[in-house]
Amino acid sequence: MNTEERVVALEVAVARLEERVENVEAYQARQNGSIQNIEAKFDKLYFWLIGICGGLALDLFLRLIGR
Repeated sequence: MNTEERVVALEVAVARLEERVENVEAYQARQNGSIQNIEAKFDKLYFWLIGICGGLALDLFLRLIGR
C-alpha cells in the first residue's frame, strides 16, 4: 500500500468516525431531553407525596389533640 492509498484510507476512516460521533451526540441530546422530562415528572410526584404526608401528619395530630 503506497502513501497515497494510506492517506485516502485514513480520510475515509476519519469521515466515518466523524459521522459516528455526530450520531452519538444527537443520541445524547435526545436522551438528555428525555431525562429532563422524567425529572420534571418525579418533581411533581415528590411535591404531591410531601403534600399527602403533611396532610396525614396534620390529621394524626388533630386526632390526638381531640382525645
